This record gives sequence, structure tokens and C-alpha cells, in this order.
Amino acid sequence: MVVRSSGFAAVQAMVKAGYAGGAWTGPGITTSIADAATGLTSLGIATADQLGKVGGTFGGETLATGDAIVMYTYAGDANLDGFISGDDYTAIDFAIAVPGASGWFNGDFNHDGIVSGDDYTVIDFNVVAQGAPFPTDAAGGIEGVTAVPEPGGILFVSSAAAAAMLRRRRRHA
Repeated sequence: MVVRSSGFAAVQAMVKAGYAGGAWTGPGITTSIADAATGLTSLGIATADQLGKVGGTFGGETLATGDAIVMYTYAGDANLDGFISGDDYTAIDFAIAVPGASGWFNGDFNHDGIVSGDDYTVIDFNVVAQGAPFPTDAAGGIEGVTAVPEPGGILFVSSAAAAAMLRRRRRHA
């Protein structure tokens, strides 16, 4: 979901209210998907500016400065790319030592207003428990990701290329 310009603080407060300590039963923005109640997933929120997506797209929508992005994703996915990776650990690692740092993008995965050891518990548990990445573009894929061929396909191409090179050398010899 994209909320247009300068409403970030209000939207962030609504997500926090909906979170209700992890029950997702509060009066704000909520999710009824069961994995959120277990802590595996959550609603993450960041600005287009934080994500470096101003002028780009998210969920098929063009983003502008100040747009708030709310995404159902894994709890621990700081950059809202649909999965937990080293990039998300970098976000929390940098923010943990910054007094007053807060917000999902900085690693506040339990929406309590601070980046703390509790947030490391969230990301550490979920990096192992996560499944397939959540899609983030209109086509149902993750923006900027390309498919990688199966290892068997790579070996076949490599073997075929090597055989072709050997044949060429024999002709020249």
C-alpha cells in the first residue's frame, strides 16, 4: 500500500496501533493473516526516500518524495524487498547505536519505538523461518531480480561451450 506524501508519521502511528503488541487487534492498520500473529510476518513501513525508490515504483505505483509504503512482509525485512537478508541486518546494525533511532527501516520490527535487542530476536528467528520472498511489483515478482538457471543448465552450457572450443582448436592445429 502506498500513502501519498507527508502522511508518514500518521500512517506509522496507525500501524503501531494496529500491531497491538503483536496481536494485530488494535484500532489502526492491521492484518488478519495468521503468520502475523505468530510473529513471522508483519506490516513494515518506510518512506520512498528511505528505500531509495523516489521516482521508481512499488507495487506498480510510481513513488514521490514523502510517500509512505506499508507492506505485508517478513518481520525483519527492513528494506521491504520481500525477504530477510544481510541488507536488513545492516539496517539494524547501524541504527542500534544511534540514540533515538526508530522506525521499521532502522530495525524497529516490533513497533515499540526503539531499536533494541528485542528487534534482533525478531530478525534472528525469522531469517531462518522465512519462506519464499513476497512479491513487490505489479507483475508479482520482486523488482530488480532476475531468474537464475538451474545448476544442471549451467553445467550443460559450460560443457557445450567447452566442447565447441575444443573442436575449434583441433581444426586450427
